[in-house]
This record gives sequence, structure tokens and C-alpha cells, in this order.
Amino acid sequence: MFFDYASFTSAFSWVLFFGWPQLKAMWTKWQARRASGWKISVNDQYPDQLNVLMRSYKEVPIWWFIALFLCSFVPSVVILAKGYFFIPLWTYFIAILTGAVVVVPLGWLYALSNFQLVSNPLMLTSLLTKF
Repeated sequence: MFFDYASFTSAFSWVLFFGWPQLKAMWTKWQARRASGWKISVNDQYPDQLNVLMRSYKEVPIWWFIALFLCSFVPSVVILAKGYFFIPLWTYFIAILTGAVVVVPLGWLYALSNFQLVSNPLMLTSLLTKF
């Protein structure tokens, strides 16, 4: 259990200490896109070859992502609320929030360093609820 906590702490520390300039640049680009009323495409902000090729395609609307999320979220909440699974409903919400907080920095860490940590939100929730 110690190494699970230590690995996540070290991963977040690495992202914060060594990735701060890139995180700051990403935040600035996101703010510029938001200030334009979301009229600037993500593909217009980055000059790499993949984004140049993707400029000819329309962006996927946000409602597609919301619909995909709801397709898994609603049945899970119904199953947990009916009591067919072994965890209380509130732990599922904590798992979803933990996953939202953990996946982005760990994905960024993996993209830059090819170092991957297991980020199972239910495992993290079980670690948090033991205390």
C-alpha cells in the first residue's frame, strides 16, 4: 500500500516540477481558445503534422463525449442504487472524481516519459476509504 501512495505522489510531483513550463503553455492556449468563444480549433493551436492533417476535418461536438459518458454512467448508477453490486453508491462517485483528477496528469506523464502507472479509480477509492 505504501508503494501505491508513493508512486502516485512521485508521478504528480514529476508532472508538477518538470512539466510546469509545458503545463503553463497549455493553460495559456486553453484560455485563448476559451476567450475566443471556442472558435479557435485545437488543431490550429499546435503546428505538428498530425494537427495540420486534422485541420481539414470538423471537430467532434462535446455532446458526443457527454452521450458516451452517460451511456456508462447511468447504468452503473442504476446497478449500484439497486444494490446489485458490492460497493455503496457514494464510492462510485468518488471513483469517478478520482479518475477525472488522476487520468489527465498520468496520461501526460506517460506521453512524455513512457512511464505508466496503474490508475484504477476503484483501487484508489479502496485505498482512501481504509483510513
